[in-house]
Amino acid sequence: MGMVEVVVIGSYCHDVGLRVESFPSPGETVFGSDILESHGGKGSNQAINVRRAGHSVAFVCAIGDDAKGHGAVDLWRSEDLDTSLTLIKSDGPTGMALIVIAASGENQIIVSPGANALLRPQDLAPARNCIANTSLVLSQLEVPTDTVVEAFRLARIAGAVTVLNAAPALSVIPDTLWANLDLLIVNETEAQQLTGCTSNDYVQLCALLISRVRLGVVITCGPLGAIGINAQGELIRVAAPKVEVVDTTGAGDAFVGAFCSGWLRTRDLRASMQLGTASGSLACTTRGALPPSLLPVH
Repeated sequence: MGMVEVVVIGSYCHDVGLRVESFPSPGETVFGSDILESHGGKGSNQAINVRRAGHSVAFVCAIGDDAKGHGAVDLWRSEDLDTSLTLIKSDGPTGMALIVIAASGENQIIVSPGANALLRPQDLAPARNCIANTSLVLSQLEVPTDTVVEAFRLARIAGAVTVLNAAPALSVIPDTLWANLDLLIVNETEAQQLTGCTSNDYVQLCALLISRVRLGVVITCGPLGAIGINAQGELIRVAAPKVEVVDTTGAGDAFVGAFCSGWLRTRDLRASMQLGTASGSLACTTRGALPPSLLPVH
């Protein structure tokens, strides 16, 4: 395995999507249609989006020894990801996610982690050399937090930039993770969870979070775009282009992938947010968590 620009530590899920006119209320049964089975998982989606933006990527994840897991490996190879650090677990199935998409394009997601929950800090031992020679380490919170802590510790020793998409939301992130965190990307709900603040004031949420992060914080705001703050305290707002929304599944992953590409190229928060916002918006125009392509930035 040669040197790669980005190491992604994260999840893979086999997605099952179902369309409904509107989300059911508790106890209500509604009819759905157009079942779509596809590849998903925040880690996998983001790794592929970074690779499509023109960067070499190694993906560290855990899958089950089953048809869905082997299908994921085929996907990653077709996308030219380095799969040498993929772990196949015999004691857990490949993760799955049930996604319900309303006519508005909004979604609700239930995840069964499966093998994703079995990715442990000691599993990163084979990735040490790769992390020691990379430029950026990206992770999310669909794998055990202590594994992300270890990945970012290794990245900080190596001088690599660390990026956390703190999704799904947690109310508490360990101090050991904050200590090695350079760039944080969250949505409004995740920002509120991390700060314990129920305010809808994005500026206030950014100000609370930047005190824990070294280089910058970004809050994605759906159709409103994104707001961020850099290490110098400069507040940055980026509007989202208007698109016809078909499915918002994977929009956040498209944002993160493009943002990381922008950061590698510019080391500038505004430029990275602009690329991320454009890619996230485009992702909403097609069904599924993994759009056919990212912006042609290479």
